[in-house]
Amino acid sequence: MAHDDDSSSQAADAEEVRMANAGEIPAPQEGVPSPELVDPARPAETEAEHSEETAADTPQTLEDTTVLDVHPPHEGIHNWRQYLLHMSTIVLGLLIAIGLEQSVEAIHRARERADLRESLRRDTEQAIANAQSSEQAEIPSLHWLTSRQQLVRDALRAHHTLTGSLDRAPHVTSTMSTDPAWGAAKSSGLLSLLSQEEVEVYSQADLLLDQAARQFSDGVAASGRRGNFEFKFVDPNNNGKVDLSTATPADLSQYRDLLLDEDTAWYEYRILCEYIRGVETAIRDGERDPAKVHVAMYRFYQRATP
Repeated sequence: MAHDDDSSSQAADAEEVRMANAGEIPAPQEGVPSPELVDPARPAETEAEHSEETAADTPQTLEDTTVLDVHPPHEGIHNWRQYLLHMSTIVLGLLIAIGLEQSVEAIHRARERADLRESLRRDTEQAIANAQSSEQAEIPSLHWLTSRQQLVRDALRAHHTLTGSLDRAPHVTSTMSTDPAWGAAKSSGLLSLLSQEEVEVYSQADLLLDQAARQFSDGVAASGRRGNFEFKFVDPNNNGKVDLSTATPADLSQYRDLLLDEDTAWYEYRILCEYIRGVETAIRDGERDPAKVHVAMYRFYQRATP
């Protein structure tokens, strides 16, 4: 029997060699696992490619997980006492997490509120200084305008020409008051950090600042029109002074109207500066009653010219 087995084994080996030479794959023997079929034209997958595919199939746990992750109990719940204990633990954990989140948000908003109030306080101080500076700066110009109007009116009444050289208007440097912190708070939605009374009083100040800015522009335009008229009568041989000896009555009437427009524009601008100083001073001193702040607007009002 051993000889027969050896003969059978040799015959099987010879058959495998024949099939291998012919390019055929031998059928798997019973009880022996068949080898994997590998396509020789396809390169073997590298370990890096396999890792990338594995990573792509893995869910993004850091982004996809919820903020509050509630884990199931490790042991089964067998009675109501265990159930209530488990639910109480979950509720307590959720309340703690929500409380911490709200505490952090409250601290953040309190810091934003403090920063906003400090910025508004600095703007208030600067607005007071600018308004007071503008009030003083406009006084020489207003006196000059009043005097020049009187001179032109007297010449028109007497039907006389203006002889001699006349000085030009004094140079005035006026600094407008602004409130950049208030504007930034409005555009960024931070006004909700302030109380209703604070919003109302700062709104009063902002309204006055806007009116003063428009009035300042009107004053600059009026000064420009008056300057253009005077430029036609400038004496280049006399340090740029104005010589109205050749001006007609119509020219003098036009000049009078230009002077009146400029005087009105700068006078109203100065009044608005006084109003701004009154309101901003009340706010700086801690007043938050809108009615009292409105009354304080007239605190520094005075006539610039008799």
